[in-house]
Amino acid sequence: MTQPLRDEIRACLTAFDPDGTHAAYMAWVFPRSFSGFQGHFPGNPVCPGVCLVMAQLEAASRLAGSRLELLELDNIKFMWPVFPDKRVDGRLKITSVGDACWRIQAELKRGERRIAKFLLLARETGEEAQPSHE
Repeated sequence: MTQPLRDEIRACLTAFDPDGTHAAYMAWVFPRSFSGFQGHFPGNPVCPGVCLVMAQLEAASRLAGSRLELLELDNIKFMWPVFPDKRVDGRLKITSVGDACWRIQAELKRGERRIAKFLLLARETGEEAQPSHE
Protein backbone atom coordinates (compact mmCIF):
# COMPACT_ATOMS: atom_id res chain seq x y z
CA MET A 1 0.00 0.00 0.00
CA THR A 2 1.42 3.37 -0.93
CA GLN A 3 2.03 5.94 1.79
CA PRO A 4 -0.31 8.57 0.26
CA LEU A 5 -3.16 6.03 0.20
CA ARG A 6 -2.38 4.96 3.79
CA ASP A 7 -2.55 8.61 4.84
CA GLU A 8 -5.79 9.17 2.96
CA ILE A 9 -7.42 6.09 4.53
CA ARG A 10 -6.18 7.05 8.00
CA ALA A 11 -7.77 10.51 7.55
CA CYS A 12 -11.17 8.80 6.99
CA LEU A 13 -11.11 7.37 10.53
CA THR A 14 -13.50 9.72 12.36
CA ALA A 15 -13.70 7.91 15.71
CA PHE A 16 -11.43 5.45 17.49
CA ASP A 17 -12.21 4.35 21.03
CA PRO A 18 -10.04 1.53 22.43
CA ASP A 19 -11.49 -0.36 25.39
CA GLY A 20 -8.18 -1.43 26.93
CA THR A 21 -8.43 -5.09 25.96
CA HIS A 22 -6.96 -5.01 22.43
CA ALA A 23 -10.37 -4.04 21.07
CA ALA A 24 -11.83 -0.77 19.83
CA TYR A 25 -14.91 0.88 18.44
CA MET A 26 -14.22 2.86 15.26
CA ALA A 27 -16.10 4.92 12.71
CA TRP A 28 -15.16 5.74 9.14
CA VAL A 29 -16.43 8.27 6.60
CA PHE A 30 -14.95 8.03 3.10
CA PRO A 31 -15.63 11.40 1.42
CA ARG A 32 -16.64 11.62 -2.23
CA SER A 33 -13.13 13.01 -2.91
CA PHE A 34 -11.49 9.78 -1.59
CA SER A 35 -9.25 8.46 -4.38
CA GLY A 36 -10.59 4.91 -3.94
CA PHE A 37 -13.86 6.00 -5.54
CA GLN A 38 -12.15 7.08 -8.77
CA GLY A 39 -13.30 4.69 -11.47
CA HIS A 40 -15.13 2.44 -8.97
CA PHE A 41 -17.77 2.92 -10.40
CA PRO A 42 -18.34 6.01 -12.58
CA GLY A 43 -21.69 7.56 -11.75
CA ASN A 44 -22.23 5.19 -8.80
CA PRO A 45 -19.15 5.31 -6.54
CA VAL A 46 -18.58 2.38 -4.16
CA CYS A 47 -15.59 2.01 -1.84
CA PRO A 48 -13.44 -0.87 -3.11
CA GLY A 49 -13.13 -3.87 -0.81
CA VAL A 50 -9.35 -3.58 -0.82
CA CYS A 51 -9.65 -0.09 0.69
CA LEU A 52 -11.88 -1.47 3.47
CA VAL A 53 -9.29 -4.18 4.19
CA MET A 54 -6.59 -1.51 4.30
CA ALA A 55 -8.74 0.54 6.66
CA GLN A 56 -8.95 -2.38 9.11
CA LEU A 57 -5.19 -2.82 8.90
CA GLU A 58 -4.66 0.88 9.70
CA ALA A 59 -7.02 0.73 12.70
CA ALA A 60 -5.36 -2.47 13.96
CA SER A 61 -1.95 -0.79 13.62
CA ARG A 62 -3.13 2.02 15.83
CA LEU A 63 -4.44 -0.45 18.41
CA ALA A 64 -1.21 -2.50 18.34
CA GLY A 65 0.94 0.64 18.53
CA SER A 66 3.02 -0.55 15.58
CA ARG A 67 2.49 -0.40 11.83
CA LEU A 68 1.19 -3.75 10.63
CA GLU A 69 1.58 -5.38 7.24
CA LEU A 70 -0.91 -7.87 5.91
CA LEU A 71 0.17 -11.52 5.82
CA GLU A 72 -3.10 -13.37 5.17
CA LEU A 73 -6.72 -12.74 4.30
CA ASP A 74 -8.24 -15.61 6.28
CA ASN A 75 -11.89 -14.76 5.75
CA ILE A 76 -13.62 -11.69 4.35
CA LYS A 77 -17.28 -11.24 3.60
CA PHE A 78 -18.71 -8.10 1.98
CA MET A 79 -22.48 -7.86 2.42
CA TRP A 80 -23.33 -4.27 1.55
CA PRO A 81 -21.52 -1.46 -0.32
CA VAL A 82 -19.92 1.57 1.33
CA PHE A 83 -20.97 4.78 -0.40
CA PRO A 84 -19.33 8.23 -0.26
CA ASP A 85 -19.98 10.41 2.78
CA LYS A 86 -21.85 7.68 4.71
CA ARG A 87 -20.69 6.86 8.23
CA VAL A 88 -19.65 3.24 8.81
CA ASP A 89 -19.26 1.99 12.38
CA GLY A 90 -17.06 -0.89 13.36
CA ARG A 91 -15.69 -3.07 16.07
CA LEU A 92 -12.11 -4.32 15.92
CA LYS A 93 -10.29 -6.88 18.04
CA ILE A 94 -6.66 -7.93 17.76
CA THR A 95 -5.09 -11.00 19.34
CA SER A 96 -1.36 -11.65 19.56
CA VAL A 97 -0.40 -14.92 17.89
CA GLY A 98 3.35 -14.65 18.61
CA ASP A 99 6.39 -13.52 16.62
CA ALA A 100 5.03 -9.94 16.39
CA CYS A 101 1.94 -11.24 14.55
CA TRP A 102 -1.67 -10.30 15.20
CA ARG A 103 -4.99 -11.88 14.29
CA ILE A 104 -7.43 -9.11 13.35
CA GLN A 105 -11.19 -9.57 13.65
CA ALA A 106 -13.41 -6.72 12.51
CA GLU A 107 -16.99 -6.03 11.58
CA LEU A 108 -18.43 -2.96 9.86
CA LYS A 109 -22.05 -1.84 10.12
CA ARG A 110 -24.26 1.06 9.14
CA GLY A 111 -27.02 1.12 11.72
CA GLU A 112 -28.14 -2.48 12.12
CA ARG A 113 -27.06 -3.43 8.59
CA ARG A 114 -23.90 -5.52 8.51
CA ILE A 115 -21.54 -4.29 5.78
CA ALA A 116 -18.48 -6.52 6.10
CA LYS A 117 -16.62 -8.99 8.29
CA PHE A 118 -12.86 -9.51 8.30
CA LEU A 119 -10.46 -12.09 9.69
CA LEU A 120 -6.89 -11.11 8.85
CA LEU A 121 -3.36 -11.97 9.92
CA ALA A 122 -0.76 -9.20 10.11
CA ARG A 123 2.83 -8.70 11.25
CA GLU A 124 4.48 -5.72 12.92
CA THR A 125 6.90 -3.87 10.64
CA GLY A 126 8.91 -2.28 13.44
CA GLU A 127 7.64 1.19 12.52
CA GLU A 128 5.47 3.14 14.93
CA ALA A 129 1.78 3.41 14.00
CA GLN A 130 0.77 6.80 12.64
CA PRO A 131 -2.09 8.64 14.39
CA SER A 132 -5.26 9.40 12.50
CA HIS A 133 -6.34 12.96 11.75
CA GLU A 134 -9.43 12.91 14.00
